Amino acid sequence: VISIELSDEEVLLNPPVDTFSRMSGEVWEKTLAAVDSVSGLGAVRAFAERGWEWSSSSVSTVLSGSKRFTSCTRSTQEAVEEQLSAAELYAREAYAPYCRIHHWAKAWDE
Repeated sequence: VISIELSDEEVLLNPPVDTFSRMSGEVWEKTLAAVDSVSGLGAVRAFAERGWEWSSSSVSTVLSGSKRFTSCTRSTQEAVEEQLSAAELYAREAYAPYCRIHHWAKAWDE
């Protein structure tokens, strides 16, 4: 979940775009680690039935070696970052005029 916050001076996304990107990368790495931890024995039969050669490589190793997978992952990550940056710009344009009112009301409550 990404929210918009009014700081003392500007409108910000929470978490910021760079933090969100880093966190999404960590989620992806943990997902691959979970998949890697599952025994490959269940897949052996599926590989054999399709005539594929079984590889003892981990899923993350196979995927990281795939140019197509790497390209798709990179383009998806770039698209999400671009959309978040656009959302941040829109939020700044839409809510910046109200920052002063927000801070005045916040000070009034205190």
